[in-house]
Amino acid sequence: MKHPAPGSSRCPDCAGALQRLPRNAGRGLIWLYRHTLSPLVGYNCRHLPTCSVYGDEAIERSACGAAAG
Repeated sequence: MKHPAPGSSRCPDCAGALQRLPRNAGRGLIWLYRHTLSPLVGYNCRHLPTCSVYGDEAIERSACGAAAG
């Protein structure tokens, strides 16, 4: 990735990555929960979609996603 010369505008790739960081961190935590804790606790959820699926969709669509998108 090429960075702009000193004194010029900010690197758009870097700025976009920083803006997406909160959304990706939240979705990463949900992924970690689904693949580590959830199997240990057991799949007892009676709701569909599950809370983790709903949370993942909400992060993608909501303020975190809008602020970062």
